[in-house]
Amino acid sequence: GLSVQAYPNPTNGTVYIPVMTNREYQISISDVSGKLMNKFEVTTISDSYQLDISSYKTGMYLINLVSDQETVAIRVLKN
Repeated sequence: GLSVQAYPNPTNGTVYIPVMTNREYQISISDVSGKLMNKFEVTTISDSYQLDISSYKTGMYLINLVSDQETVAIRVLKN
């Protein structure tokens, strides 16, 4: 399956997500209360995806990667 880590973690704003897959997938970010902060469709296949959360408040966020085969959840701490 998809084995994914986000870095740097904790982050000050930019998060890189190296994704080893050749499928289209969706990225969603929510805060700890479950509120959806943002959502992206990723249709181009590249080695890593760059996410800018510099405008978000300090705290823990949950990044979900969803493909047609699986879902991966990554916790990221925003400083």
